[in-house]
Amino acid sequence: MDYRSTEGNVKTYITRDAIILSGQSLSAAIDLEQLNIATILFPAAWDAADITFQTSPDGVTYGDLINDSGVEVKRTPTPGKSMGLNIPELSGVRYLKIRSGTSASPVNQAADRTLTLTLTSNAEAPAPSSGGGAVTIADGADVTLGAKADIAVTDATTTNTLMSFVKGLVKILADIWDSTLHLLRVSAVGDYTTITATIANGASLSAEIDLKGHQLAAIFMPGTWTTANLSYQASDQTGGTFQDVYDSAGNELTSIADASRTITDIPELGPIRFLKIRSGTTGTPVNQGGNRTIILLVK
Repeated sequence: MDYRSTEGNVKTYITRDAIILSGQSLSAAIDLEQLNIATILFPAAWDAADITFQTSPDGVTYGDLINDSGVEVKRTPTPGKSMGLNIPELSGVRYLKIRSGTSASPVNQAADRTLTLTLTSNAEAPAPSSGGGAVTIADGADVTLGAKADIAVTDATTTNTLMSFVKGLVKILADIWDSTLHLLRVSAVGDYTTITATIANGASLSAEIDLKGHQLAAIFMPGTWTTANLSYQASDQTGGTFQDVYDSAGNELTSIADASRTITDIPELGPIRFLKIRSGTTGTPVNQGGNRTIILLVK
C-alpha cells in the first residue's frame, strides 16, 4: 500500500513472506521489486541460527551475499520479534533468498518457518503536482543511475550505470590534471617528435621503425652517407613480412638522398606504420660504409 504523509509525500509499504520449509535451511526466492527491506518478523518457533542471504540479478543464478571485505553478511534474529534491517549490501537487490545459518554451516529448521518482510520504497517521493519537487533516491536503488560502489568505466560503447561513466570521466581527468600547476597536461594532435632509424655498417636496410600512427613529415640524413638514394619497405605488423613500397604508377618509391640533406613530401608513406628504409633500391641496394643514423620527424 501507499502511505501519504502530512507533507503530501508518498511512500510504498508492502509485505512478502519468505518461507523456509521443514528440514531445509534456505527460503524460496523473494522478488523485492527493488524495494528496501525495512523489517523481518520472525516466527515464535525458530531453531536458533543466524540468518544469511543469497541474491540474484535475474532470479536464476544466486550467490552468497558478502561485504566489501569478503565476509558473509549475517544477522542474529530473536524468535517472535521483528528485526529492523539496515544492510547496505542489499540496496538495489531484486531477488533474494534467506538462509538459516551460514553458507558454511546451514541450520535446517524443524518445521515450516514463515518470515514476514516489510518492504518500503527507498525514499518518500513527492505526490504528483504541477510544481514538482526534489526526490531522494537511495544509493543503488536506481539501476540506471547505479551505486557509489560501481567501478569506473571509460568505454562508452558498453552498457553500464551513469555512476560508472561519471567515475570513468573523473579517472580520465585525474590522469591529465596537474594539481600543483592547476592545469591539464595534454599533447595536442600535430605535435612533432623524432624517431631514429639506423642502417648498420655493411648493410643497406634499416631495422624496423614503428611510426605508431604518426605521419612522416621529414627525413634528416646523416652527415656521412655512402652515395645512394632511399627506397622503402613496409609491413602491416611488427616483425611481419616487409614488402617494397611502390607508387600508384607501379614504380618503386624512391627519394633522392645525400649527406646532410632533409627530405620532405613523401605522401605515399602516410598510411604506413611499420617501415624500413633502404640505401639504394630493391634491384641495387647499396651497403653503407659505417653505421648511419637517420632521423625521422613525425607528427
